[in-house]
Amino acid sequence: MAAYLEDDTIQSGEWTRSLDDGLHALLAARVLVSGVPSSIVPFDAGFEVEIRYVVPGPDENFAVSLRVANMQGVDIFSSSDTDLALTAGAGVRERGHPPGQEVAIRCSIPGGLLRPGSYLLTPMVIEVRHSHIERMEAGRLVMEVSDVGFHLESTRWGVVTPLLPWHTDHSSHASSTPLVGSVESLND
Repeated sequence: MAAYLEDDTIQSGEWTRSLDDGLHALLAARVLVSGVPSSIVPFDAGFEVEIRYVVPGPDENFAVSLRVANMQGVDIFSSSDTDLALTAGAGVRERGHPPGQEVAIRCSIPGGLLRPGSYLLTPMVIEVRHSHIERMEAGRLVMEVSDVGFHLESTRWGVVTPLLPWHTDHSSHASSTPLVGSVESLND
């Protein structure tokens, strides 16, 4: 991971393409908290990652993607602007922007998902031909999730710490339903 972070990784929560890096479509990326650029995000605050790119040629099949990893190199998640269209069976979505136009797109990440710590964000523009990656452009920036608003035990398991809703059933039906299986101690 240390070698991956050398040279062009930006520690400020913003990344901008240098003119001599050979990239063509990917321009810049930054972390936004309440619309303001920041490299530090409170645990309980949602944030956005804004990626600016230039639309490739008219016949390009491409996706704008974001990969989030912890500083140990463990992938936390990745997401693409085409995910919802693909899961809805619509195929690659129409972008409605002519080739060469500069576009800014944002991915929203809910508060309470990433545990406090530093993260490597990799914004990408990926061109695909016949189900194979033909070209990929990627930037790198580092952001930190602070422990502000983190009221959980620091020993909590998991790479992410989602705050999920839980509901208790107090009806008489719940107590009359037999439990199946057995409960074993985690200490055994």
